[in-house]
Amino acid sequence: MDALTVAKRALRARIRPILAAMSPTARDASSRRIAERVLALPQYRAANSLMSYFPRDDEVDTLPLMERALAAGKTIALPRTDTASGQLTAHPVPDLTRGLRPGPFGIPEPGCDAECNPCDIDFVLVPGLAFDRTGGRLGRGKGFYDRFLSRQGMRAFLCGLAFEAQMVAEVAAGDTDVRLHAVVTENRVWLCEKQ
Repeated sequence: MDALTVAKRALRARIRPILAAMSPTARDASSRRIAERVLALPQYRAANSLMSYFPRDDEVDTLPLMERALAAGKTIALPRTDTASGQLTAHPVPDLTRGLRPGPFGIPEPGCDAECNPCDIDFVLVPGLAFDRTGGRLGRGKGFYDRFLSRQGMRAFLCGLAFEAQMVAEVAAGDTDVRLHAVVTENRVWLCEKQ
């Protein structure tokens, strides 16, 4: 096992119990503050289309953000995971209460076959386990988001959502790891020089 893989595994092992220890009340309050910071970003306000993720229990809650985006007339897309190919695809979601089904990891995913061209997405809310101030991101280890975000022609503003507890000094990164334009926590917005 190479040094990068060892470093990533160690960081995942360090962050998971911290997230598990957060109370639902603390997660909800922090998620609301994060949502307000995202809504104030000029890149978000200028976006016509937004790709989000459906939150797991230990992630920043994106549902209020998606509801506000739909109310503002933005096009919303959610990811669908193909474990056989290792690919993520984006699918339009006109309604957050209908047309979703459990995906391979138990996360609700769009049931429709209509697909969004990744090149047409303006703003992407990106989940992760750990983030740093330079846009480094540690995912859950399958590479779905890195493959999706590195597609040719992808021009979206990439915004990581994190609780302060997920911010670390440095996320070890390899050649296939995609850096973000910004990371938003309950306390501040980190604007990053995307490599």
